Amino acid sequence: MARITEPTVAQANSSHKVILGILAQKKALSLVELMSFVDIPDGEVSAVVHDLEHQNLVKVTGAGTLDEIIAIREQGLRAAR
Repeated sequence: MARITEPTVAQANSSHKVILGILAQKKALSLVELMSFVDIPDGEVSAVVHDLEHQNLVKVTGAGTLDEIIAIREQGLRAAR
């Protein structure tokens, strides 16, 4: 029986790669700033950030507030390369 695993960034869609690429350059951004850098619907950006946090590639501080900050982790930097 095949084992189902979480998708890796290499398997992820282009939205994941775009967001990781921006965070690799900027290191940390507020969610609002991140949304202004990408041409991706706001709801999708939030979902991708949540997915990247679940994969331990980014750290989200102040989730759900106006002060929400997304910072890339070391694993995220490696995955963005």
